[in-house]
Amino acid sequence: MEKEVYRGSERRVLFEYWDEIPKSKFLDVSKDTLSSHPARAAILGILKQGIEDEIEGAKRHAMNASELRQMLETHHSIELSQTNMYFHLEVLEEAGLIIPVAQILQKRHYITYYGRRAQYIFVRDPIERLDTLQRRFSQLFDLMEAIGVSPNLDKQKHVPKEYHALKRKQEETLGNWLIEHEAAITKQGLDISEIFEVLKLIDSVNPDFVSLLNGVRKRLNFADW
Repeated sequence: MEKEVYRGSERRVLFEYWDEIPKSKFLDVSKDTLSSHPARAAILGILKQGIEDEIEGAKRHAMNASELRQMLETHHSIELSQTNMYFHLEVLEEAGLIIPVAQILQKRHYITYYGRRAQYIFVRDPIERLDTLQRRFSQLFDLMEAIGVSPNLDKQKHVPKEYHALKRKQEETLGNWLIEHEAAITKQGLDISEIFEVLKLIDSVNPDFVSLLNGVRKRLNFADW
């Protein structure tokens, strides 16, 4: 159950929120959600970096739309109208990447402050969800039956579920490894999300993946093509 969004004049919640959210979270999000406009990935980066609060003299990781809009223009040369700014925030919120942290009363108006859902967010493509994998493998298995290349097909039908479980386990292992090296990543100013994608590519030759999928590959007789 989602925590109720604070609504009031107390600003302390803007600073406490960062220590209350999960250290890391794995989310199934279409890559188009971030890649279709540079502002979205930039917003996540800005919220991770934080901002020095002029009133409290301390860093906070919750920001309102106007602050984010200014940071985008100043540090990323991305200019957005206020309407477009809210559009991108809505897209990120619907994807589960950011959350409304609080609505702070300022000059008779409540201003919404946004923050990341977790300190580190690892994005997983929904294309590798279990139901998607099962549907696609089912199509392949139907073809294999039709062309008679797999008399022992029942032994292969466990592959999608096992692959999905293994993939998720390995991604969490890679993410945790990156978090262990958080200090070095921060010191070098590196993008943990980019490194995560490279590690997934490298891990695609993991012997466990190869062993699991090789049985299907052998039955397809690619060598004869």
